[in-house]
Amino acid sequence: MTARVFDLNELDKEVAFFWEQYGKRKVFAFSGAMGVGKTTWIHALCHLLGVTDAVSSPTFSLINHYQSAARQDIYHLDLYRLTSLEEAMNAGVGELLEGDGICLIEWPDIIRNELPPDTVWITLSVISSQQRSWKVSSGA
Repeated sequence: MTARVFDLNELDKEVAFFWEQYGKRKVFAFSGAMGVGKTTWIHALCHLLGVTDAVSSPTFSLINHYQSAARQDIYHLDLYRLTSLEEAMNAGVGELLEGDGICLIEWPDIIRNELPPDTVWITLSVISSQQRSWKVSSGA
């Protein structure tokens, strides 16, 4: 398990460190309280990967699709509003998890049992107004 504390002005550096450690994986599940910075982390990660489209929370659309500079598909999912696994599967989440793209999932608990065993589980926490922590665990 990796755990680190960082200043918000060092987010890009922290995300780059994270990607060096875990970037060979395909599915990333982000947990943490509302407002902790899950979408901000994903925005920084997409920037690192060369996404030129606007990266925003897919709270209402559920899924945003981006493409990296290397032309790899990146799917940003926000499952906060879903109330059942069936809703997630009807939205196409299963197909995305089985595909070749990178899946960045906010509020993943509703599909926890559907995620592959090598999913990277990232928990973000507030330390102070200018500091956050992140830790990676197996999540299973």
